[in-house]
Amino acid sequence: MSELLITVLLERDEDDPAIYNVSVPGLPGCISTLGSPSAAVAVVQGALQRALEAMNADERQGLQEGQAAVRPGDLPPGARMERVLVRVAAPTRSLFPAV
Repeated sequence: MSELLITVLLERDEDDPAIYNVSVPGLPGCISTLGSPSAAVAVVQGALQRALEAMNADERQGLQEGQAAVRPGDLPPGARMERVLVRVAAPTRSLFPAV
């Protein structure tokens, strides 16, 4: 089992402030969830674990490149960046080791 730190972006939904949209640089799409920022992070943490375990080498490379491109100054207005600890099986052990 490996531990990875993954950067995620949280934004309140423009139409419903009770909804948070969470995206992961390097992965397509976003997850929308009701509740607090911590609840949104918990939801995406579980989804990331399952996704990382199913990724092939090209998909992991795309995630790594997307993560490397994240710059706090480039965030959309109102967005915030969070680091999420994800535990995954051995195939991704060389990606983003937790410090």
